[in-house]
Amino acid sequence: RDIKPSNVLMEARPDGTFLAKLADFGSAAEVTSFRTRVTGVVPTGTLNYMSPEQVACRKLDGRSDTYALAATIYQILTFDPPFHGSNVSEKIQTQEPPMPPILPPRLARTLARALAKKPDERFASAGEFAMSFFQATEMATNPGRPVLGTQESLSFVGRATRQKIRPIAAPEGISLGQSVATPATGTDGAGAGGNAGA
Repeated sequence: RDIKPSNVLMEARPDGTFLAKLADFGSAAEVTSFRTRVTGVVPTGTLNYMSPEQVACRKLDGRSDTYALAATIYQILTFDPPFHGSNVSEKIQTQEPPMPPILPPRLARTLARALAKKPDERFASAGEFAMSFFQATEMATNPGRPVLGTQESLSFVGRATRQKIRPIAAPEGISLGQSVATPATGTDGAGAGGNAGA
């Protein structure tokens, strides 16, 4: 479980579209430099993108990965992970992620829900998060255009992976970061395959 910008690889395809691929899958997880007060166990992964339950070395499920994905998207849009600087582990477990005012309200709400402290308050699946994120970006980039419903959104997202469909642009005023497109040393401190023990 080590979803972060430098583990997302973008493959350019002949038709001009891009295919995102997730690398690592935690097979060479980075050992962080702290132990939890509760268990004394050293969590594995990259701290800036860990869910609160992963920091605390509690049982994980797919909602922890959704949190890490949301933290990655947050950095793409703002150029910083949700929590950084000093005492990151404490911030992850006790503070709400700051939402820059430049983010459209619905997009900010989507990210805030995906980054909720309690797993039960997050999206139930990555697919549900993707659907909500798609709808939020559609509203931000195409004001006045009817927003697709639940099933329509899922169908559209599915077709977009197989056909050449206009990519969703970032909301006006927001530039996409380069860390996703070019895996290299960045805020997370390691490029693809750069984890300790790889």
